[in-house]
Amino acid sequence: MAVATAATSVVAQVDVRKENTMAKRKVGLDNRDRDRSGQIDKKHGNTLVGTLRETYGPGFAKGRRSDMKLENLLKEEHCKSLSDYLKKK
Repeated sequence: MAVATAATSVVAQVDVRKENTMAKRKVGLDNRDRDRSGQIDKKHGNTLVGTLRETYGPGFAKGRRSDMKLENLLKEEHCKSLSDYLKKK
């Protein structure tokens, strides 16, 4: 019986370690994920306008092609980030 208890204890310790290492990601601003330090991921410049329209609606970057990259949109609009662009509009 002592062997069964020791084996159960080891399994319980492994489960606790697994829970600690598999921390759930928290959703951040604009449904972006946070990494383990709490930093919110930024949108990458290669994100397409069409993809952003799924989040921000069909009026996002009106008159622009859906295959345009975010980095090109920001350059043309003289914005440093997606947040700057959204504030401008």
